[in-house]
Amino acid sequence: MTPLQLSDIKKIQLDILRAVDSFCRERGLRYSLAYGSLIGAVRHGGFIPWDDDIDLMMPRADYEAFKRVFPQALGEKYVLQAPN
Repeated sequence: MTPLQLSDIKKIQLDILRAVDSFCRERGLRYSLAYGSLIGAVRHGGFIPWDDDIDLMMPRADYEAFKRVFPQALGEKYVLQAPN
């Protein structure tokens, strides 16, 4: 297996973020970028160049709905790993 370059990781992350955004908009779930993802969006117009993750925040009720429905809706493409 060939290791992914940071640019490849960022493309995958953007696809994930688009899927999460679409999913949340369709269901009226609120979320926002947070931490490094928010700093990157504001300061760099995208990702922080050396960052390799996505930081999101959700109100608890929206998060619980997200955890309940996301696996059935996008489980073939993505795996949701979340604490109980």
